[in-house]
Amino acid sequence: MADLTRILIRFSHVAILGSALIPGSYAASLIAHVEAPSVEATTVGGATTTTFDTLTPGTYTSPLSTSIGVYNATFGPAYAIVQANSYGGAGNTGSYFAVGVQSGSEGPVLLTLNTPANFFGFWWSAGDNANSISFYSAGSLVGTFTSSQIVSLLPNTPGTTVTAINQSVYNTTDYYNNPNGGDAGEPFAYVDVIASGVTFEQVAFNNASLGSGFESDNHSVALNVTGPPGTDVLVENIPLSDTAAPEPATFGLLGGGLTIFSLLLRKLQGRSKVR
Repeated sequence: MADLTRILIRFSHVAILGSALIPGSYAASLIAHVEAPSVEATTVGGATTTTFDTLTPGTYTSPLSTSIGVYNATFGPAYAIVQANSYGGAGNTGSYFAVGVQSGSEGPVLLTLNTPANFFGFWWSAGDNANSISFYSAGSLVGTFTSSQIVSLLPNTPGTTVTAINQSVYNTTDYYNNPNGGDAGEPFAYVDVIASGVTFEQVAFNNASLGSGFESDNHSVALNVTGPPGTDVLVENIPLSDTAAPEPATFGLLGGGLTIFSLLLRKLQGRSKVR
């Protein structure tokens, strides 16, 4: 049985190596959180932010270069830069970014980042169910976050609360009414989206209807973010596309190896009986 012993030892080495080669993408995730009520800028450390404050209000169809990347609407859907009002504009100053009724286009408007990121944050103002944001890596969809999840989490109902990671408790009604004044009927929240096991290079903004707008401000990006701030509230583990969460091929290879090993074992056992 010396041959069988050698094979067992070699196969154990292969099995250990195979388990170590399981790709990290198998555990990939894309998770959305909201910050505490009235927060208008991310509290994630090391993030780079573009504010739109110095831009001239109007409808844009040409590429817009910013500190985090290029917003591109050339030969496609337009986006709008809107002066701060009751629907948006962090701090009630400068301007904000919008797709939908303000731009006359549902999108998508594509932001190509200067460098890959695993964190994207934005102040979601005057939110409604038509707003959505998609993340892409190497041209393939990673996942899409629809703001209806926030609307469901944060009803405008007195006595309803949500609990943050650090166990802080917030009244969901505190997310309503622009913290700078006005629009008491819609939610306002800073959204933190963090990817694990995958990065993205593009972000697309969409609004499903021209009857409303997708207003946002303080777009922030960062890389190597390991988790949300403790004051954040979990919104959703965003479903990943098939391309973002591939099947763990190593498991298939390991399973095939087990089948081959089983056949070899039977053959060698048969030989030992003949002897």
